[in-house]
Amino acid sequence: MHSIIGPAILYFGTPVVLVSSINPDGAPNLAPMSSAWWLGRSCMLGFGARSQTPANIQRTGECVLNLPSVHEAAAVNRLARTTASNPVPPHKLAMGCRHEPDKFALGGFTPLPSHDVSPPRVAECPVHWRPPIMSFQQFNGLSDRVQTSTLAEIPEEAYRPRGPVLPNATQAA
Repeated sequence: MHSIIGPAILYFGTPVVLVSSINPDGAPNLAPMSSAWWLGRSCMLGFGARSQTPANIQRTGECVLNLPSVHEAAAVNRLARTTASNPVPPHKLAMGCRHEPDKFALGGFTPLPSHDVSPPRVAECPVHWRPPIMSFQQFNGLSDRVQTSTLAEIPEEAYRPRGPVLPNATQAA
């Protein structure tokens, strides 16, 4: 059966990411988002254009992408309807958001110094292999493999860029 749809959100799912950045007043900001994917050393981030985090990133050129596990889903939820913007913009008020100056504390997260950038990283978010996946506005975990992918036969090294490494690129520990 064929249906014509016009959804406001058509989102099949990507990992949840906690993005830390620096607000204009110098305080750290921590924002959950679920529109991120990587290929090699490049990451595509999908933010709402009117949000504080992309404004911070555009201003400073820096952020940290923290990858929580499914065990941090409740903490991510505590941050979901908060904003670093003060006053809270009308479009965020309409979504039930409130200003929160210390999102690390609200989420129960521990800020740690980063290696190469100013925004802190989240101690509770080392890289995980079982991230929560946001799909159709619901948290989901990764289930057992349905079928082996033919693409998995390609060695991961084949995806590595062959050109020079960018000066600010860092390696995962």
